[in-house]
Amino acid sequence: FSMVSLIFMVLIPSLQAKDPEITISVAPQYLFEGSKIMFEVKYIDSKRLRWEFGDGSVAIGGPKHNHIYKERGVYKVKVFDLEGNFQGPIETRLTILKEGREIILENQVFFPGIPVKVRTRKFITPSLEWDLGDGTIKIGGHSINHTYKTSGTFTIKVTDYAGKGPKKITKPITITPDNRSIVLPKEIIAGEPVDIQLKNAVGGNFTWEFSPGQRASGLFIKQMAFQRPGNVKVTIKDTTGKYPPLTQNFMVKPDNRKLNTSLTFALPEESVRFEALQFRGPVKWDFGDGTVRTSGSKTETHQYKENGRYTITARDFNGNSPKVFSQTITVNELTPGFQINLLEIAFTNGKYYQVVSKKSPPPLYYVKMKAVGRGILKGKWIVDEQVIGLFEVFLHQNKIVDLRGNQVVSLPLIDPGIHHFTIEFTNYAFPRTSRIPILRYFVTETGAIEILSPEPGAKVTETKSLLLQWKWASKFKKKGYGYQLLVSEIPVQFLTEDQIIAAWKAVGNKNQYRLDVSTFKPGTWVYWQVRAVGPDDEEVLTTSEISSFKLSK
Repeated sequence: FSMVSLIFMVLIPSLQAKDPEITISVAPQYLFEGSKIMFEVKYIDSKRLRWEFGDGSVAIGGPKHNHIYKERGVYKVKVFDLEGNFQGPIETRLTILKEGREIILENQVFFPGIPVKVRTRKFITPSLEWDLGDGTIKIGGHSINHTYKTSGTFTIKVTDYAGKGPKKITKPITITPDNRSIVLPKEIIAGEPVDIQLKNAVGGNFTWEFSPGQRASGLFIKQMAFQRPGNVKVTIKDTTGKYPPLTQNFMVKPDNRKLNTSLTFALPEESVRFEALQFRGPVKWDFGDGTVRTSGSKTETHQYKENGRYTITARDFNGNSPKVFSQTITVNELTPGFQINLLEIAFTNGKYYQVVSKKSPPPLYYVKMKAVGRGILKGKWIVDEQVIGLFEVFLHQNKIVDLRGNQVVSLPLIDPGIHHFTIEFTNYAFPRTSRIPILRYFVTETGAIEILSPEPGAKVTETKSLLLQWKWASKFKKKGYGYQLLVSEIPVQFLTEDQIIAAWKAVGNKNQYRLDVSTFKPGTWVYWQVRAVGPDDEEVLTTSEISSFKLSK
């Protein structure tokens, strides 16, 4: 029914064309219990009528009267003229139908600001008047959405015939403050599981739909991980229909955490700094050597005692994070590419040979080293191929280490004669083209031979022969001794032992010798040394220091 007349005639059989009759305002098929029905008696002048409605209700009034039947049934309506203008009652019979129309709310709990879905059932016409109870009245169909702005209890009224129907179907609705909340961590990191909870919602069956396509169910979602950073929209639906959907947006941050180490190659006992960058903390550290540190800070230092390759792991949230960050570090006494580019061994007077009295203090010397890379050099102090001590020195990148004094071993002066002192590395090998310097010192009981001329470092002009002179400072006299002379264009410290042995030549027993210098190139430095030997050149009694002179150009 769209635009039909709401006035229907119920005629009382009569022999006269204008006999009084009762009309009602509702078609018989729409006489529902609770409907307000307008009765009217026509063709009668009486102003005082008695109305009997058949349900026990009686009323005195005029020719028009309203009545509502509360229950379904068949009722006979009688009207009596109390003024006597008409004899006998005017009667009509009507059937009141059971009311089946109803308003249905899609949910059971309603909140301000969230649309309420309402629909009707068994209403007669497609055009209904909706009175939502908050001042909103609109014409609509059999379902409608409405948003209440405030809390409170409202009555929804729906009327057929676009509001002209005989009865308003009502439904109370209570709008309560929405105390539901989705409890999220303050920060969500991509790939990091988190716990999510819906609070202040009881009695529903909840499903969670996340915008990346993930789903979950329940009030408490445990260990949910979002793999991609960005904005995430979650909608919680109650499959029981009690609660309306709840929607919330949150941000998933990119995982910028990483593990840094100050060194990828470390030396034993060297402090290595580890940084858990962008971690939230505390951090559980495993340094790979059996050392585990819980509730650690974001920056830690550690020392490794032994050589090896170690894997370091760091887990955020004191180890509760399933994501493991790792780095590897190699511990060795020498870092890759380590190379000694400076090694100098000399007596403190700058020379490489020294004559020392047996009764004097040991000669002082120093060792200087510099390297590319870092390393803990280990080695041995060696005199005459015998180990007299061990050493260990920490070399930093391009920093000179100068060992002397109590940092080096004392040279022994027990046995008279020539001694060779050097060092030997136990964890490093020089290239074949390099040699470790050797210091030579002579322990004497008779004193050293003193060089007279030319003076050490002198520049000479002679081109053919040069007189070399010396003297023996000691009063020691021994029959049969003589002198041997060593002359070389190469600094003596760079000669091998075999070269030195071959270079010694007997020059008699006088304290001088004329040297042929014509065989040397002009401008050449010449190095020479004298020693006293016993009979048959078997015993070396004493020596001079190594001296030098430069030939004129």
